[in-house]
Amino acid sequence: MNEVEKEEVVAFLDVGTNSVRMLVVRINPNRSYTVISEQKEMVRLGEKEFQGGMLSEEAMERTVMVIKNFCDLSRTYGASEFVAMATSATREAVNRMELLDRVKEAAGLELQIISGMEEARLIYLGVSSGHHIGRKRTLFVDIGGGSTELALGDQNDYSYLESLKVGAIRLTGMFVRKLEGPVPEDALNRMRKYVKSSLVRAKKEVAQNKVSLAFASSGTAVNLGEIIMRQDG
Repeated sequence: MNEVEKEEVVAFLDVGTNSVRMLVVRINPNRSYTVISEQKEMVRLGEKEFQGGMLSEEAMERTVMVIKNFCDLSRTYGASEFVAMATSATREAVNRMELLDRVKEAAGLELQIISGMEEARLIYLGVSSGHHIGRKRTLFVDIGGGSTELALGDQNDYSYLESLKVGAIRLTGMFVRKLEGPVPEDALNRMRKYVKSSLVRAKKEVAQNKVSLAFASSGTAVNLGEIIMRQDG
């Protein structure tokens, strides 16, 4: 293994449908790392997108401003390298190149768009590397604003990856007309039907693999966990 000759500071940015996340780390000569800063900002980039396939002007403005601020902050920490990836909202937008050009101009950042399958693969790698799984057949679920990524695997490798067009912002835009107050029962039923039909193939894979362990990542999973904890006291 080649070791870096000196420490370096690297900034990672995740431009999602709902939020932009930044992680700044110092990579040491022995390949260990230290987290310097971790930030998250809600931008709702995919708001109003999934009906017409266009990122709105307001959403792009919010997102570009946050990315620029994160890049400026990263540079104050001494970041010399940037790794930035965009997911569902950007990859499905007709005007995605406009967002990439504006990010480059405002922040000097090359934003890469990754596929849903690559997103699922990276989620698997990230979660599995942080937990002792061993040989257990494990399901990895990440619910985002525009898509949900699934992976099946163990500590060493994955056997199945999937990216579904199911996400909090996507479903809200498709089925909910008024954002205030509870979701109407008929809209909720249409959502359930859509999600159920989207999960047909993945459900078969999970059943055939005899999963014994599951991990859920993302802000949505954390929020659901908090709701359940409050309900159960």
